[in-house]
Amino acid sequence: MTAVPSEHCIYADPNTVSLEFVDEDDDGRPGWAAARRAVLAMTELCRDLLQPLDFGLTAHFMDEYGMYRPDDHPPRWHWYLRRTNQPPHVRPAAMYVDEESLVSDVIDESAMLHVVDQVLGRPCTAPPGCLLTWTEMYVRSARVRFPDSMRSGIEDHFVVDDFDNKRRGVRVPLIEEDDAVWIEGPRYPFLVSPISFRVLNGGVCGLDLRLQVSLSVWWREETPGRALLDDALHRLRCLGWQRTW
Repeated sequence: MTAVPSEHCIYADPNTVSLEFVDEDDDGRPGWAAARRAVLAMTELCRDLLQPLDFGLTAHFMDEYGMYRPDDHPPRWHWYLRRTNQPPHVRPAAMYVDEESLVSDVIDESAMLHVVDQVLGRPCTAPPGCLLTWTEMYVRSARVRFPDSMRSGIEDHFVVDDFDNKRRGVRVPLIEEDDAVWIEGPRYPFLVSPISFRVLNGGVCGLDLRLQVSLSVWWREETPGRALLDDALHRLRCLGWQRTW
């Protein structure tokens, strides 16, 4: 028996939004101003849209011209933050190996800045002519706010088609928390996050924020979920970010 197609789907290839910010203020400490700018952008992106379930940050050395040395990084170069008492089904996984693990009750602006302090605030011996800075911040797993206007007639799950894994009628649990309903994505065996994002530090070239949307609820034009996403992108533009894709 052939399953009836669902109204919404998980894309085989996530849709990407890219924004950039040219930041010339390093306040005398390489990477700190850019890190604060990136964390503020991630916080504004999350407001009313996302609850991060993890947060990662990587660090490298850069030379006097602001260029990175790809294979030259400190021993503790990858820091990964998880939420305390994470439900077993979530199982977030770091993007890179050799992570230094941290935990926090919530992953918010304060928790992210604490990780930045762990990376940039600790003494570190750099190679001659080089300075330590951060390279990338990322949220790989997140809860996404389910649009209030779509909750009518929906009980404890939402049905989607998963084009990537060739599955129809996948039941995705809904979670009630903080006077809102959230969705995490399918759970087999790892969480497929509906939205994930990363900020790349290009040094003298500025910051590059890349957001990936895997579930059509937040991508299709004129849908309530897309309106939530567009509101978040508007907040970033108000902070000086420019969309490039």
